[in-house]
Amino acid sequence: MAESQPLPSAAAKPSKIVAPAAALSQKSTKGATTQLDSRAASRRTSNGTPEASPGASQLKQNKSTDRVTEARNCLLRAKSHLSESRNLRADLKAGITQSVERLYQLIKEEAAAAAQIKGDGPVGEDAVKATPPQETPKTLPEVNSLLLSLAEHSALVKESSEKMERLKQAMERQGEKLEKTATYASVAAGPSKRQTPERTTLHSIVVTSKNEGDSGEEVLNKIREAINAKDGGIEIEKVRKAKDRKVVMACRSVEERKRVRERLERAGDHLVVEDMRNKDPLLVFRGVLRIHSDEDLLGALRSQNRDVFRDLGNGDDRLAVRYKKNSRNPHTNNVVVSTSPTVWNRMLVKGKVRIDLQTVFVEDQSPLVQCTRCLGYGHSRRLCKEPADLCSHCGGPHLRAECHQWLEAVTPKCPNCVKAKMGKTDHNAFDPECPVRVRWDRLARTSVAYC
Repeated sequence: MAESQPLPSAAAKPSKIVAPAAALSQKSTKGATTQLDSRAASRRTSNGTPEASPGASQLKQNKSTDRVTEARNCLLRAKSHLSESRNLRADLKAGITQSVERLYQLIKEEAAAAAQIKGDGPVGEDAVKATPPQETPKTLPEVNSLLLSLAEHSALVKESSEKMERLKQAMERQGEKLEKTATYASVAAGPSKRQTPERTTLHSIVVTSKNEGDSGEEVLNKIREAINAKDGGIEIEKVRKAKDRKVVMACRSVEERKRVRERLERAGDHLVVEDMRNKDPLLVFRGVLRIHSDEDLLGALRSQNRDVFRDLGNGDDRLAVRYKKNSRNPHTNNVVVSTSPTVWNRMLVKGKVRIDLQTVFVEDQSPLVQCTRCLGYGHSRRLCKEPADLCSHCGGPHLRAECHQWLEAVTPKCPNCVKAKMGKTDHNAFDPECPVRVRWDRLARTSVAYC
């Protein structure tokens, strides 16, 4: 009997499946290793979103963040520049600010959308806090309207700058005329340092004829024959004919007038000679309180400034209020008084007087009268025949406040000097250094007794 082959034992069966198990074990190990490597390569953030490894995506995210930051800086700079532009209209500022903020909002939204598409997450805190726009973006016509308004305003600003530059140049020219050493303290400490006007007092007599049939020319011929000034010894400063057949003769001194009078009286009794009394000089007290009446003002001047009124001659204590002028302070005014030559000189030398609780400055007041309507001399506004007010800056038929040349700081042109055909006309009609005014002032002072 054939020898039977032995059956495979149970221990031998596992040997046939060792290889597949080993292979599976190897695959499992390899897969686990790959998975671990993948986990190591891909880190997760705190909220579970995988964070990309530093590479191209991170550079793109940094680039997007830089753009948003740069846009924000541009927005801040634009707002700063708008706040510094003081001459820009408020509606233009608001429109430009809204447009710039909208541009910045669009940049943030674009950066956030790009980051989400690429899976890079939000870009910076601005992207996380981004909110949808609250206002509808400006349309093209609205933007064009804003640009047009901005262009018009820029033109106005440029024109205003040119006017300011001309005004600055005019102020510099005026500043050159002031004393270099003058300061605010020196100006506030005393009255204005004006040039002392020429004060030439003439002592006059009025001569007329007893014969009512004689004309002014005939009276002048009789005076010429009686005086016979060609022989010398008589000095007459000025002769003029007046109305009612009168002749006015002016001399430099009282003694000279006395000699002329004696010679006329010796020539016969057919002439009538009368002395012409000169006017009293004028003073102006600046900044006197309005609460004082004329009587209180004159009483305070006499009682509080006794050194001025001490040892006066007969009739030399004359003092009278002529008129008052408005000052810059609504509670004060400038008081003009007439007084005797002696008191006039003493007050000018003193410079200040006491009135109640005040110490006010004293200045000489010109007797010249200038019309504020036609700007001429010798009459007041009440007697002026000019139909309209004339500008003291250019001479046009308007007030100076309405003069375009004055507002644009154009060089003035004195209408009085233009009429007189003077060479220098670049000054205001009320300028104290106007040559026409100086001539009229000298003429007006000839009838005032300064001594």
